[in-house]
Amino acid sequence: MGHSVWYLENRDMCKVIPTYIVKKEKPAVVAESIIEVDFDLTSGPSVLNKDEEMTEDEESAFAFSSLPDIRSMEMGKESFIFYLSNKSYHVSFIQEADKSKPRGCTQKSIVVQCNKYTPGLPLVLSDALTRASEYTPEKVLNLLWNTELPTLTETIRLLHNRISPEIQKLFDQNKNTIIENLMRSKGFLVIARTPTESSVIVCYLSMFGGVKYGGDILPYRSSFVQNKIPNHSIVGVTNEYHYKSNQFDNAIDAINGRYYYKEKKCNDNLEKLFKELEEYFLECPEGFQTEKWLHRLSDLGASIKARRVFREFFGSSGFTEWLLAHGYKSIQPNK
Repeated sequence: MGHSVWYLENRDMCKVIPTYIVKKEKPAVVAESIIEVDFDLTSGPSVLNKDEEMTEDEESAFAFSSLPDIRSMEMGKESFIFYLSNKSYHVSFIQEADKSKPRGCTQKSIVVQCNKYTPGLPLVLSDALTRASEYTPEKVLNLLWNTELPTLTETIRLLHNRISPEIQKLFDQNKNTIIENLMRSKGFLVIARTPTESSVIVCYLSMFGGVKYGGDILPYRSSFVQNKIPNHSIVGVTNEYHYKSNQFDNAIDAINGRYYYKEKKCNDNLEKLFKELEEYFLECPEGFQTEKWLHRLSDLGASIKARRVFREFFGSSGFTEWLLAHGYKSIQPNK
């Protein structure tokens, strides 16, 4: 006996996803190391105070990742995040006039490796450090000790304020498609002029519309790093010639103000539905059941395609991150 597509899709929507929601302490941000990187015209970039043994290739990748791909005399400060060996490094770079240097300027970075991705940290560092002489581990350690990092809401506002009006407009015009692709952990490539712009857009995108992205978040990736990019990731670059946009499901060209995407499954207002989800969840977090929410979507008039997007989100690590942002986690019942 055959069944209609409508029947099969609705039957799938009724399948139970057994989970329990429980309280979860948010891990504190811990600075595990503070590293100084300098650029010399003769010897190139160098790591001045390694906290662990690195091979020559590892040190080279780290040093180049800590500096902008392209440096010009007009450049002042840059603030960005990069990942190497599954560790997050938060960078503040400065270029300062110095007649004693062959190039007429000092170029150096201070790199803070944290136990967790902390999107507001590089901007906080760059705002507080005013001269190259302050770019030392001792100064930064004292700064971190006496500085309160921005909350999630403050971080989103801080990032939003650093994004140009043109790119903000691009996000608003394509809001629904972007949110859908974030919920489904699709790949994004962000092409920007500077590491700061790249990092800010990627960090903001990873939390856009209240969604927490479930793939890898790579705010700035140097063209000198050649290791494979995970399929489900948001990658920020300043040298697009090393990457093929068509290999990604989405590409945001911040230089020319364009957004490209391969797939859009539904026309529902996902931003509104996601806000409904948040309000529904916060009414009784520990009583939240994903299948009840999927049934509720029907009452809200959501299409089957929208419900499939939410089901995909609930099965992703993005849902785990979203719960954690609210101070909760999901556990599977004992079988």
